[in-house]
Amino acid sequence: MLGTFNVQNFTILNKHCSLRQKVIAASVNVISKYHNQAVIYALTFGERGLLEPVLRQQLQRTGIAHLMAISGLHIGMAYFFGFWLYRLIQFLLPICFIELRIPMLAGWCFALGYVWLSGWAIPALRAIFALSLWLYIR
Repeated sequence: MLGTFNVQNFTILNKHCSLRQKVIAASVNVISKYHNQAVIYALTFGERGLLEPVLRQQLQRTGIAHLMAISGLHIGMAYFFGFWLYRLIQFLLPICFIELRIPMLAGWCFALGYVWLSGWAIPALRAIFALSLWLYIR
């Protein structure tokens, strides 16, 4: 037995959305012209809401559904992107600014930004904690 639900009146609690949601909305507008927009959305933000049930089942049957969640691999890639981006910028800086700790901090900031973008998901928090611990020990 299926039920239906009709909203007859509603009240907007807060018309202002968070910065994260504004970034996601702007990105959805950009990726909406692509054929695989649901997959891009899921890979970028860890949100599976746009995936159709058939595609979701196909991803589960092939064993790659776990890639749609922001996890350690994605956080590590964000870290290394920030690290190498700052290392490239260091070629333009005077030698007194060339130090290994600064690119590590830049990479950590990129990874932290990606964790924020993922909505502080548990696997992402676990990965940023492990990355922070690794950087501290290093």
